[in-house]
Amino acid sequence: TERKEVLDQLLPYGAAMVGAKSASLVDAAGGVLGAYELPIQDGDSPNGDAPRGSYPSHPGSPAITIPLQSGTLVVEASSYTPFFGREEVDLVRSLGSLADLALQRCDLMAREREFVADAAHELRTPLTTMSAVAATFAAHWNELSAEHIQESIDALERQGERARILIENLLDLAKLERGTTEIRLEPVAVGVVVKRALE
Repeated sequence: TERKEVLDQLLPYGAAMVGAKSASLVDAAGGVLGAYELPIQDGDSPNGDAPRGSYPSHPGSPAITIPLQSGTLVVEASSYTPFFGREEVDLVRSLGSLADLALQRCDLMAREREFVADAAHELRTPLTTMSAVAATFAAHWNELSAEHIQESIDALERQGERARILIENLLDLAKLERGTTEIRLEPVAVGVVVKRALE
């Protein structure tokens, strides 16, 4: 469910699968999104594990680079596998495809979590207002003037309508995801929308 978790699982496996020295995923700017380097063996150069944010490169080591949607997968040969053949390249490509799918799933889950949090926040505002007005009515009904009562009823009506629209929008999104409805574009009075938002 997390990008780091995916890379921590896949990169060591990918390196071991083809006998590589290191495996890393880098973004378009060359920043390291995740990296794994085999532990130092006798006779190896003491580079240690690549720190986050640096590129685990070994000059002269053959490497496979696979472009992905989420970055570039770079796998470098070790002293035990001085070169890569077609079979190794195909294996790394398969790993890259799997990493892409897993990372896309992580991004989707992150967006879903953010959406649920935003929707809950948007619904909480009108429900809190309605609850506060109802509590005021219950505790101070006899003390409220007719004007205050009318203002409160108007507020209840506005916030109830706001909650209804939010819920309808959520239901519409669910229908769109299922493909059971179509989008119809129509003009919107921006001034009215802004005024509602300010209220």
